[in-house]
Parts: sequence; structure tokens; C-alpha cells
Amino acid sequence: GSVFARLKRLTKFDKTKNTPLPTPSSKFHTIRVDKLPQIFVAKYLGKKEVKGLFGLHHVRKPVDELVRVVKDGLLANEKVELPLTYVVISGRGIDVREHKSNTVKDQTLTYGLIPIDFISYGVQDLKYWKVFTFIVVNQLSSRTKETECHAYLCDSAANCRRMALSLGASFSVYKQKLATQGKAHNFQVELRPPDELAGEFGKDDCEA
Repeated sequence: GSVFARLKRLTKFDKTKNTPLPTPSSKFHTIRVDKLPQIFVAKYLGKKEVKGLFGLHHVRKPVDELVRVVKDGLLANEKVELPLTYVVISGRGIDVREHKSNTVKDQTLTYGLIPIDFISYGVQDLKYWKVFTFIVVNQLSSRTKETECHAYLCDSAANCRRMALSLGASFSVYKQKLATQGKAHNFQVELRPPDELAGEFGKDDCEA
């Protein structure tokens, strides 16, 4: 089928520069996640190396590049296919499984559990509301830092919001576990909805 309606409604802000931003009374505030695990169906957009552990500015360019590849393919009337996956978010982390209907083999996609202690950041993209992105720390020491962001295309902005909330719940469980061990945490999940974030991007984003 199409890449979720050929990305027609993927971005909310690329129509005209004068398009008014949604009001802060976001529709996303009604979405709740009350338990884990949560299971989602999403298409894998890919991954890119990033320089930081967390922050919107670190994932902005990688997400734009990944989405651009898909858009360029669609504009050229090419057959754009992305791996179809199950994304299971639990207290253990993010478990990526191959969907039973998947027909796309992608060498960059590794199935299996990404432990919660290897994930430093997660966000529902503020520009492409159906894209959920998280940063994975492959190596972190005083000398080296290897981090990459992974992006998934959800079937709806609401489910993308649920993914962000689910990762937030997972981080909360992990934070409590660390607290009992007397350890500090070093991770963030952006839980403000994208329509509110859009007006603040560039002002409050912290460096990492």
C-alpha cells in the first residue's frame, strides 16, 4: 500500500509560511497511556548519527533528511517501501519486531530489544507529527560518544503521541528503579505536544 497515505498529512507546517499555528489547547492533551507495555504498528524511516544525547536540535536535521528521502521518492513517482514493524514499549525499553505483513528487508534495521538504559531521548516530531524519534547511546565514555537517532512513521499523529507518552512511562519506571539504587538518571523524553513545541523551538532547547 501507500506509505501511510503517501505522507499527504505528514507535515502540518509546510503549506504556506502564513499558516497559523494551532492554539495551545492541544487536542493531544486528551491522549493518555495508563499501562505498559504498549504495542504500535509503525514504518521504519531509518537512523542517523547524532552528536548529542538529547534535545530537539539534535534530531531536527536527521529527521528532515530521512523524510526528504521518502518525499523525493514519492514526488518522482517511485515505489517507496519502508519496513513495517511492531514497536513494543515496556519498562524494559523499546522492542522492535518484524510485522507479519512486512515485505521489506532493510539492512540498517536491527530487530530486538533496545534496553531502556541505552535510550537517552524521545520525542514526537514537532514538524512531522506522525514521526516518533528516539536517540540510542551505543557507546558513552570520557573519550568517545556514539549516539544515533531512529525514526518511525506512525499511522496517525495520535498514535505517535501515545508512543512518546509510553516512552515517558518507561523512563518513569526506570527512574524509580535507579532511585532505589541511589543512582541518577541521564535521559529525557519530550512530553509537550508538537503543536505547543513548534512555537518554542530554538528558545528553550537545552544543549547536551
